Amino acid sequence: MAISKNSSFVGRYKRYPDLTGKRICEGGKRLNNYFPQSKEDKPLVTIITVCFNSAKTIEQTILSVINQTYSNIEYIVVDGGSADGTLDILRRYDEQIDYYVSEPDDGLYYAMNKGLELAKGKYILILNSDDWYVFSCVEMLINAQKNQKVDFVSGLANYADNNGRFLHLQPSFPFDAGIYFRMPLRHETMLLSAEIYDAQGPYDTRYRINADRALTTRLFEAGYTHYEVKKAVMFFRNTGVSSTQMNLLLAERSRMIARSFPSINNADVSSLANLDTLTPERLSKIVKSYKSTQFSESALALAKEKAAKGSKAWTGLDWSMYQIEPSECELRDKNNTKCLTIATFSTSDHGGAGIGSMRRIEALRNIGHKAELYCVFSKTKAPYVDQIKLSIPNYSRMKESEIRKIWRDKAVVTKGKVLTLSAREMFSDIGSIVDFRDIQFIFDKVDIVHMHWVSGMFDFDHTETLANKPVAWTLADMNAFTGGCHYSEGCKNYENDCRNCPLLGNESDLAHKAWQIKQQAYGRIKNLHIICPSQWLADCARESSLFRDRAVHMIPNALPVERFAPTNKIVARLRLGLPLRSKLVVFGAESLNNRRKGGDILANSIRYLKEMGEAANVEGVFFGASSLDLGIKSYNMGYISDEAKLSLVYASADVFAFPSREDNAPLTLVESMLSGTPAVAFSVGNVSELIDHKITGFIARYEDPKDFAEGLAWALAAVGSNEAHLRGLRCHRMAKKHNDPNTSVKRHLNLYNKMLN
Repeated sequence: MAISKNSSFVGRYKRYPDLTGKRICEGGKRLNNYFPQSKEDKPLVTIITVCFNSAKTIEQTILSVINQTYSNIEYIVVDGGSADGTLDILRRYDEQIDYYVSEPDDGLYYAMNKGLELAKGKYILILNSDDWYVFSCVEMLINAQKNQKVDFVSGLANYADNNGRFLHLQPSFPFDAGIYFRMPLRHETMLLSAEIYDAQGPYDTRYRINADRALTTRLFEAGYTHYEVKKAVMFFRNTGVSSTQMNLLLAERSRMIARSFPSINNADVSSLANLDTLTPERLSKIVKSYKSTQFSESALALAKEKAAKGSKAWTGLDWSMYQIEPSECELRDKNNTKCLTIATFSTSDHGGAGIGSMRRIEALRNIGHKAELYCVFSKTKAPYVDQIKLSIPNYSRMKESEIRKIWRDKAVVTKGKVLTLSAREMFSDIGSIVDFRDIQFIFDKVDIVHMHWVSGMFDFDHTETLANKPVAWTLADMNAFTGGCHYSEGCKNYENDCRNCPLLGNESDLAHKAWQIKQQAYGRIKNLHIICPSQWLADCARESSLFRDRAVHMIPNALPVERFAPTNKIVARLRLGLPLRSKLVVFGAESLNNRRKGGDILANSIRYLKEMGEAANVEGVFFGASSLDLGIKSYNMGYISDEAKLSLVYASADVFAFPSREDNAPLTLVESMLSGTPAVAFSVGNVSELIDHKITGFIARYEDPKDFAEGLAWALAAVGSNEAHLRGLRCHRMAKKHNDPNTSVKRHLNLYNKMLN
């Protein structure tokens, strides 16, 4: 297979930089400036061993490497900070090991990636510290690589017990579509070129046990050809983490299956992760219900393999039980509108933008597209959501609060940085705790890169990694095209170059410098399309100096409209423990004290409502991160992540108060209307697209608490009437039409395909 050479991470270091400040030691021949070279007839092979407290076994591993019959080998050892005598053994072989380093790391696959960054060989092998090669291993693999004309080769292994006694020969498995259910190759025998590692990226550190299988799956999907040496080239102890931590192994298997087959249900995933208990009938049932030819081909490969191994239950089957007609998505593939792989990036998977990303991804996966979310801060356990690699040493061992502090120092302008800061909303700096060069393998493997709210995550310094990639960017606010503000508070400097920022004080040039860096960064991305969920934000983006020459599209957010529905108010209040006879005003935001969200305006409106004599029996309901004193009895529902409960909260109320001073396409407004509750709001963001004045809600004069109070009185006057019921139904229909997920996804797919073509 032809390999496209990306910017290299393999071999970029001669000695590994001390990124932790906790280095214990380093050594080996490289410290004396010795570097073996690759030769045409004897290509250099790098062998990498990662270890931690391996004193009992690592000497056997080392001896198996330095006594190889193949003569052109370099040996790299990456130690995680051992304290059991391992380092004494490494020092004893200082003149045989090319380079070793010992310092705390973030686990097995982080260490392997460090080894790859040190590897100078044309080919690379990775040998664990409790396993050992037969002395002719490398020679057999190199000869096979030369003679077979394939992309990579591997061999078999002798399995051994803890004492190194032979147990059995590893059975041979085909390198085929069955890879989605089991690892077919012995990872330690896979002779891969540095070019393949550069093309397919580092080991995926989302997995603690199965990253080698994830890499092997990528090789299969990319079409690499393989040959297996039908001899044991190593001894593998069955005491490693992949053999002993079965619960974690099953969890990671399940995650991989769920990622590979969008929208497959959890029960089917569980069955497929436990191959020992999987029956032919159960597999056939999953094939018929999931309706994917890719899955069907994988299931058929698995069934034939089990039959070939002599499994009685799988012998003599009618293979048609694993065959189906192509799905709608696969039929599109045949018409050159293929099912897409989409990587979405958002700083978090919660909050308005995070939830918006999750919902769009769910809608895409429901029709067969492989959409995934990469974020810094995660609260969900969805299989398609992963924490991205951070450019913070040992971040996987940190508490979220520690990472947030580093993120805030990099990404947020505070009064500590600019004393004259006056923005009522977050003001972002351009720093990032993500290095795009570390995640280029993600960019390279997908069809579409989709950015969302990426403050502190977007690497403005290295956008050349996206130079030739289709990049869609859904704007959650104005930050992407300003010098740092998320809402400009009336300032129009983003139409020029963000000089003299009024929110920083006219003396600061920070916003202008950020604007300049953004201009340069965006200029390196050739195929960039901007998506705005509201017409207001789309108009602002088109007027901005940074995006006026880019294509800007207005596509409303995809919402799970079936999960928000009108509910009888008495039923909703009984379930939530709210008063049955009160008139309820609901108000919610990620932070109720955020001035942009207008909590102060709502408090003043309630005061005016009292003066109008319209506040009798009126009580408040809050949800969000904090409470707010409105001067009326109120109920704090706290942070709500469950959508069914959130819909009940909206449905229990008589009116939803949305006093935001600035906003884009707020989810709360649509969710309230879907739940049959009208809103009172100012004409900000997409409010005027959703609220038909005095039909589906009330649009008050901007920042006028008295007129907002008039809106509340209008909504509360109809409580219990037929008009209130009809108003709720009109709200639901309007919101459902505006944010229909099928329509939103269709528009996204049309744009994606336009970008690809």
